[in-house]
Amino acid sequence: MEKIIKEALEGLLDAMGIAHEGITVEEVDENHYRADIQSEEYSPLLIGWHGETIGAMQYILKTLLWRKLGKKTPENFFVSVDVDDYRARQEFTIKQLVERKVAEAMESKRSVKMPPMSGYFRRIAHMHLASLNNEHLTSESEGEGDNRYLKIVYKK
Repeated sequence: MEKIIKEALEGLLDAMGIAHEGITVEEVDENHYRADIQSEEYSPLLIGWHGETIGAMQYILKTLLWRKLGKKTPENFFVSVDVDDYRARQEFTIKQLVERKVAEAMESKRSVKMPPMSGYFRRIAHMHLASLNNEHLTSESEGEGDNRYLKIVYKK
């Protein structure tokens, strides 16, 4: 699967006329892959405003892969695209924020809200909170559109 993802992403970058130094693809979890593009010259263009271009490339890549694989597409298939570890650094920051908000919720024994964020980063936050195995806390998304945010709910 890694080879198929790499070839599809290389084809997409070639079609865009974007030079790159390399692409690495790794399986993060079952049917979840991370593709990282190394491109010193085009990093800002590929990242876009707050990662919007990465999100668009990720969507196009998934569509290309679904069309290529057809019925062979694994269930719960997910590919995340990164450029020069931009998203990895953001994910680390989101996880740190979750941990600070968890401490705040535990200290105050109240629910706390996180700032609005994309669905991708809300998913990262939900998963990180779940990985902390705190029986007093759960998370839920609230709000609409660009104002959708994660709420860390304190359970009594």
